[in-house]
Amino acid sequence: MRVALIGPGKIGIEYFKVLKALDVKDLTVVGRGAASSRFFFEATGQQPILDDDRLSKLMETRPEAAIVAVSVENLCVSVSQLLRQGVTRILLEKPAGVDIQEITQVTNLAKEFGAEIFVAYNRRHYSSIIELRRLIEEDGGVLSFHFDFTEWPHMILPEFTNPRVLDNWLLANSSHVIDLAFHLCGKPKSWECRTSGSLPWHKRGSVFAGSGVTHAGSLFSYHSNWESPGRWGIEICTARRKYFLRPLEKLQAQKHGSVAIEPVELDDRLDLSFKPGLFKQTESFLSRTNTESMIRIEEHLRRVTEVYFRIIEGTHSNP
Repeated sequence: MRVALIGPGKIGIEYFKVLKALDVKDLTVVGRGAASSRFFFEATGQQPILDDDRLSKLMETRPEAAIVAVSVENLCVSVSQLLRQGVTRILLEKPAGVDIQEITQVTNLAKEFGAEIFVAYNRRHYSSIIELRRLIEEDGGVLSFHFDFTEWPHMILPEFTNPRVLDNWLLANSSHVIDLAFHLCGKPKSWECRTSGSLPWHKRGSVFAGSGVTHAGSLFSYHSNWESPGRWGIEICTARRKYFLRPLEKLQAQKHGSVAIEPVELDDRLDLSFKPGLFKQTESFLSRTNTESMIRIEEHLRRVTEVYFRIIEGTHSNP
Protein backbone atom coordinates (compact mmCIF):
# COMPACT_ATOMS: atom_id res chain seq x y z
CA MET A 1 0.00 0.00 0.00
CA ARG A 2 1.23 3.49 -0.88
CA VAL A 3 0.88 5.55 2.29
CA ALA A 4 1.26 9.28 2.86
CA LEU A 5 2.11 10.72 6.28
CA ILE A 6 1.08 14.37 6.51
CA GLY A 7 2.86 16.26 9.27
CA PRO A 8 6.52 15.79 10.23
CA GLY A 9 6.14 16.96 13.83
CA LYS A 10 6.46 15.00 17.07
CA ILE A 11 3.40 12.82 16.49
CA GLY A 12 4.49 12.32 12.87
CA ILE A 13 7.76 10.87 14.10
CA GLU A 14 5.86 8.42 16.30
CA TYR A 15 3.73 7.33 13.35
CA PHE A 16 6.84 6.92 11.23
CA LYS A 17 8.34 4.50 13.77
CA VAL A 18 5.17 2.40 13.66
CA LEU A 19 4.94 2.46 9.86
CA LYS A 20 8.52 1.27 9.56
CA ALA A 21 7.88 -1.51 12.11
CA LEU A 22 4.84 -2.53 10.02
CA ASP A 23 7.18 -2.73 7.00
CA VAL A 24 5.42 -0.04 4.97
CA LYS A 25 7.98 0.50 2.22
CA ASP A 26 6.09 2.88 -0.08
CA LEU A 27 5.83 5.81 2.32
CA THR A 28 5.85 9.52 1.52
CA VAL A 29 6.19 12.09 4.32
CA VAL A 30 4.86 15.57 3.61
CA GLY A 31 5.52 18.82 5.44
CA ARG A 32 5.07 22.54 4.92
CA GLY A 33 7.75 24.07 7.12
CA ALA A 34 11.48 23.72 6.64
CA ALA A 35 12.16 23.63 10.40
CA SER A 36 9.78 20.75 11.16
CA SER A 37 10.98 18.83 8.11
CA ARG A 38 14.60 19.21 9.23
CA PHE A 39 13.62 18.05 12.73
CA PHE A 40 11.91 14.99 11.22
CA PHE A 41 14.93 14.14 9.06
CA GLU A 42 17.30 14.38 12.02
CA ALA A 43 15.06 12.03 14.05
CA THR A 44 14.26 9.45 11.35
CA GLY A 45 16.70 9.75 8.47
CA GLN A 46 13.87 10.28 5.97
CA GLN A 47 13.53 13.61 4.21
CA PRO A 48 9.94 14.90 3.95
CA ILE A 49 8.84 16.61 0.76
CA LEU A 50 7.82 20.23 1.14
CA ASP A 51 4.45 20.73 -0.51
CA ASP A 52 1.99 23.54 -1.09
CA ASP A 53 -1.52 23.81 0.31
CA ARG A 54 -2.93 21.78 -2.59
CA LEU A 55 -0.59 18.83 -1.93
CA SER A 56 0.21 18.71 -5.63
CA LYS A 57 3.67 17.14 -5.14
CA LEU A 58 2.21 14.44 -2.92
CA MET A 59 -0.32 13.41 -5.54
CA GLU A 60 2.48 12.52 -7.93
CA THR A 61 3.09 9.51 -5.64
CA ARG A 62 -0.60 8.46 -5.90
CA PRO A 63 -1.13 7.47 -2.24
CA GLU A 64 -3.82 4.91 -1.47
CA ALA A 65 -4.12 5.93 2.18
CA ALA A 66 -3.03 8.85 4.32
CA ILE A 67 -2.35 9.56 7.98
CA VAL A 68 -2.90 13.20 8.93
CA ALA A 69 -0.81 14.17 11.97
CA VAL A 70 -0.66 17.97 11.70
CA SER A 71 -1.48 20.45 14.47
CA VAL A 72 -5.12 20.79 15.57
CA GLU A 73 -5.63 24.09 13.75
CA ASN A 74 -4.45 22.55 10.44
CA LEU A 75 -6.38 19.26 10.53
CA CYS A 76 -9.42 20.48 8.59
CA VAL A 77 -7.54 22.15 5.74
CA SER A 78 -5.14 19.21 5.32
CA VAL A 79 -7.80 16.52 5.16
CA SER A 80 -9.95 18.69 2.89
CA GLN A 81 -7.13 18.94 0.37
CA LEU A 82 -6.52 15.19 0.50
CA LEU A 83 -10.17 14.50 -0.22
CA ARG A 84 -10.25 16.94 -3.11
CA GLN A 85 -7.14 15.28 -4.53
CA GLY A 86 -8.81 11.87 -4.47
CA VAL A 87 -7.42 10.22 -1.30
CA THR A 88 -10.43 8.49 0.24
CA ARG A 89 -8.95 6.38 3.06
CA ILE A 90 -7.66 8.55 5.87
CA LEU A 91 -6.60 8.21 9.51
CA LEU A 92 -7.11 11.69 10.95
CA GLU A 93 -5.63 12.76 14.26
CA LYS A 94 -8.14 13.76 16.90
CA PRO A 95 -10.22 15.83 17.24
CA ALA A 96 -10.56 16.12 13.40
CA GLY A 97 -10.92 19.93 13.57
CA VAL A 98 -10.70 22.88 15.93
CA ASP A 99 -14.44 23.11 16.54
CA ILE A 100 -17.81 21.65 15.60
CA GLN A 101 -17.96 23.73 12.41
CA GLU A 102 -14.71 22.27 11.07
CA ILE A 103 -15.63 18.72 12.06
CA THR A 104 -18.97 19.13 10.33
CA GLN A 105 -17.16 20.35 7.22
CA VAL A 106 -14.85 17.31 7.22
CA THR A 107 -17.82 14.96 7.70
CA ASN A 108 -19.75 16.51 4.84
CA LEU A 109 -16.72 16.30 2.54
CA ALA A 110 -16.20 12.64 3.46
CA LYS A 111 -19.78 11.94 2.42
CA GLU A 112 -19.42 13.98 -0.78
CA PHE A 113 -16.27 12.13 -1.88
CA GLY A 114 -17.30 8.70 -0.57
CA ALA A 115 -14.32 8.61 1.79
CA GLU A 116 -13.62 6.46 4.83
CA ILE A 117 -12.16 8.60 7.60
CA PHE A 118 -11.22 7.28 11.03
CA VAL A 119 -10.45 9.65 13.93
CA ALA A 120 -7.28 8.62 15.77
CA TYR A 121 -8.21 8.11 19.42
CA ASN A 122 -5.16 5.96 20.14
CA ARG A 123 -6.11 5.27 23.77
CA ARG A 124 -8.82 2.89 22.56
CA HIS A 125 -5.95 0.62 21.53
CA TYR A 126 -3.97 0.55 24.79
CA SER A 127 -3.24 -2.96 26.02
CA SER A 128 -5.01 -1.95 29.26
CA ILE A 129 -8.18 -1.11 27.35
CA ILE A 130 -8.09 -4.25 25.22
CA GLU A 131 -7.78 -6.40 28.34
CA LEU A 132 -10.44 -4.42 30.20
CA ARG A 133 -12.93 -4.91 27.37
CA ARG A 134 -12.36 -8.66 27.64
CA LEU A 135 -12.78 -8.63 31.43
CA ILE A 136 -15.97 -6.54 31.28
CA GLU A 137 -17.51 -9.07 28.91
CA GLU A 138 -16.33 -11.92 31.15
CA ASP A 139 -17.95 -10.19 34.16
CA GLY A 140 -21.29 -9.76 32.39
CA GLY A 141 -21.15 -6.03 31.61
CA VAL A 142 -20.86 -2.66 33.31
CA LEU A 143 -23.08 -1.76 36.28
CA SER A 144 -21.74 1.76 36.84
CA PHE A 145 -18.73 3.93 36.08
CA HIS A 146 -17.08 7.26 36.84
CA PHE A 147 -14.51 9.29 34.91
CA ASP A 148 -12.36 12.36 35.59
CA PHE A 149 -10.88 14.54 32.83
CA THR A 150 -9.12 17.15 34.98
CA GLU A 151 -6.56 19.08 32.90
CA TRP A 152 -3.18 20.59 33.80
CA PRO A 153 -2.98 24.28 32.76
CA HIS A 154 0.68 24.46 33.78
CA MET A 155 1.44 21.89 31.06
CA ILE A 156 -0.99 23.23 28.46
CA LEU A 157 -0.25 26.95 28.32
CA PRO A 158 3.51 26.80 27.62
CA GLU A 159 2.91 24.56 24.58
CA PHE A 160 -0.41 25.70 23.10
CA THR A 161 -1.06 29.32 22.21
CA ASN A 162 -3.78 29.26 19.54
CA PRO A 163 -6.84 30.83 21.23
CA ARG A 164 -9.30 28.76 19.14
CA VAL A 165 -7.65 25.52 20.24
CA LEU A 166 -7.58 26.61 23.89
CA ASP A 167 -11.22 27.70 23.75
CA ASN A 168 -12.10 24.18 22.55
CA TRP A 169 -9.70 22.36 24.87
CA LEU A 170 -12.26 19.84 26.09
CA LEU A 171 -12.67 18.74 22.48
CA ALA A 172 -8.97 18.99 21.64
CA ASN A 173 -7.71 17.00 24.62
CA SER A 174 -10.22 16.00 27.33
CA SER A 175 -12.25 14.10 24.74
CA HIS A 176 -9.64 11.34 24.98
CA VAL A 177 -11.00 10.33 28.40
CA ILE A 178 -14.67 10.97 27.63
CA ASP A 179 -14.50 8.99 24.39
CA LEU A 180 -12.79 6.12 26.18
CA ALA A 181 -15.32 5.97 29.03
CA PHE A 182 -18.33 5.74 26.72
CA HIS A 183 -16.46 3.44 24.31
CA LEU A 184 -15.99 0.96 27.16
CA CYS A 185 -19.33 1.40 28.90
CA GLY A 186 -21.91 2.44 26.31
CA LYS A 187 -23.49 5.63 24.99
CA PRO A 188 -25.25 8.04 27.38
CA LYS A 189 -29.03 8.11 27.17
CA SER A 190 -30.30 10.46 29.87
CA TRP A 191 -28.01 12.69 31.88
CA GLU A 192 -27.61 15.95 33.75
CA CYS A 193 -24.63 18.28 33.31
CA ARG A 194 -23.33 21.19 35.37
CA THR A 195 -20.59 23.71 34.54
CA SER A 196 -19.12 26.50 36.66
CA GLY A 197 -16.10 28.81 36.82
CA SER A 198 -13.91 30.12 34.03
CA LEU A 199 -10.26 30.60 33.10
CA PRO A 200 -8.61 33.40 31.12
CA TRP A 201 -8.02 30.93 28.27
CA HIS A 202 -11.29 28.97 28.67
CA LYS A 203 -14.19 31.27 29.48
CA ARG A 204 -16.88 28.61 29.11
CA GLY A 205 -16.01 26.76 32.30
CA SER A 206 -13.35 25.33 34.56
CA VAL A 207 -15.36 22.86 36.69
CA PHE A 208 -17.55 20.18 35.13
CA ALA A 209 -19.76 17.60 36.81
CA GLY A 210 -22.66 15.40 35.81
CA SER A 211 -24.38 12.04 36.01
CA GLY A 212 -26.78 9.88 34.06
CA VAL A 213 -27.55 6.49 32.58
CA THR A 214 -26.42 4.77 29.38
CA HIS A 215 -28.62 3.04 26.83
CA ALA A 216 -27.56 -0.25 28.44
CA GLY A 217 -28.78 0.92 31.85
CA SER A 218 -25.38 1.60 33.45
CA LEU A 219 -25.30 4.54 35.84
CA PHE A 220 -22.39 6.96 35.45
CA SER A 221 -20.93 10.17 36.82
CA TYR A 222 -18.06 12.46 35.87
CA HIS A 223 -16.07 15.30 37.38
CA SER A 224 -13.30 17.62 36.22
CA ASN A 225 -11.76 20.68 37.88
CA TRP A 226 -9.18 22.58 35.84
CA GLU A 227 -8.45 24.93 38.77
CA SER A 228 -7.54 22.15 41.21
CA PRO A 229 -5.03 19.27 41.28
CA GLY A 230 -6.06 15.99 39.73
CA ARG A 231 -5.51 13.69 36.78
CA TRP A 232 -7.35 11.67 34.17
CA GLY A 233 -8.96 8.46 35.36
CA ILE A 234 -11.79 5.98 34.85
CA GLU A 235 -13.39 3.62 37.39
CA ILE A 236 -15.70 0.82 36.24
CA CYS A 237 -17.83 -1.45 38.42
CA THR A 238 -19.08 -4.88 37.33
CA ALA A 239 -20.81 -7.60 39.35
CA ARG A 240 -17.44 -9.24 40.02
CA ARG A 241 -14.83 -6.50 40.22
CA LYS A 242 -14.08 -2.79 40.30
CA TYR A 243 -11.53 -1.63 37.73
CA PHE A 244 -9.25 1.39 37.87
CA LEU A 245 -7.55 3.14 34.95
CA ARG A 246 -5.29 5.75 36.54
CA PRO A 247 -3.11 6.29 34.58
CA LEU A 248 -5.02 5.02 31.56
CA GLU A 249 -2.09 2.87 30.45
CA LYS A 250 -2.32 0.75 33.62
CA LEU A 251 -5.17 -1.47 34.78
CA GLN A 252 -5.91 -2.37 38.40
CA ALA A 253 -8.76 -4.35 39.93
CA GLN A 254 -10.48 -4.81 43.29
CA LYS A 255 -12.35 -8.01 44.11
CA HIS A 256 -15.44 -8.47 46.28
CA GLY A 257 -14.59 -8.76 49.96
CA SER A 258 -11.21 -7.07 49.63
CA VAL A 259 -9.88 -3.54 49.96
CA ALA A 260 -6.73 -4.47 48.06
CA ILE A 261 -6.32 -2.91 44.63
CA GLU A 262 -4.07 -5.13 42.55
CA PRO A 263 -2.46 -4.65 39.14
CA VAL A 264 -3.84 -6.68 36.22
CA GLU A 265 -1.16 -8.38 34.18
CA LEU A 266 -0.89 -6.98 30.67
CA ASP A 267 1.00 -7.81 27.52
CA ASP A 268 2.03 -4.20 26.94
CA ARG A 269 5.21 -4.73 24.94
CA LEU A 270 3.92 -2.70 21.98
CA ASP A 271 2.86 0.16 24.26
CA LEU A 272 6.35 0.24 25.74
CA SER A 273 8.09 0.10 22.35
CA PHE A 274 5.95 2.74 20.62
CA LYS A 275 3.68 5.60 21.60
CA PRO A 276 0.98 3.67 23.51
CA GLY A 277 -1.90 2.51 21.36
CA LEU A 278 -0.38 3.79 18.11
CA PHE A 279 0.85 0.45 16.76
CA LYS A 280 -2.46 -1.41 17.00
CA GLN A 281 -4.42 1.62 15.83
CA THR A 282 -2.26 2.03 12.71
CA GLU A 283 -2.21 -1.70 12.06
CA SER A 284 -6.02 -1.84 12.19
CA PHE A 285 -6.29 1.14 9.84
CA LEU A 286 -3.91 -0.26 7.22
CA SER A 287 -5.13 -3.87 7.37
CA ARG A 288 -8.84 -3.00 7.69
CA THR A 289 -9.12 -5.40 10.63
CA ASN A 290 -10.45 -4.80 14.17
CA THR A 291 -11.96 -1.52 13.02
CA GLU A 292 -14.78 -1.94 15.56
CA SER A 293 -12.38 -0.33 18.04
CA MET A 294 -12.00 2.73 15.80
CA ILE A 295 -14.37 5.65 15.41
CA ARG A 296 -15.50 6.91 12.01
CA ILE A 297 -15.87 10.62 11.34
CA GLU A 298 -19.67 10.39 11.19
CA GLU A 299 -19.93 8.83 14.65
CA HIS A 300 -17.32 11.26 15.97
CA LEU A 301 -19.42 14.23 14.85
CA ARG A 302 -22.44 12.79 16.69
CA ARG A 303 -20.34 12.43 19.82
CA VAL A 304 -19.09 16.01 19.49
CA THR A 305 -22.63 17.41 19.25
CA GLU A 306 -24.38 15.04 21.67
CA VAL A 307 -21.69 14.60 24.34
CA TYR A 308 -18.69 16.96 24.33
CA PHE A 309 -20.55 20.20 23.73
CA ARG A 310 -23.32 19.18 26.11
CA ILE A 311 -20.70 18.80 28.84
CA ILE A 312 -19.21 22.21 28.01
CA GLU A 313 -22.60 23.93 27.94
CA GLY A 314 -23.90 22.17 31.06
CA THR A 315 -27.16 21.11 29.42
CA HIS A 316 -29.48 18.19 30.14
CA SER A 317 -30.47 15.23 27.99
CA ASN A 318 -33.76 13.44 28.62
CA PRO A 319 -35.04 10.20 27.03
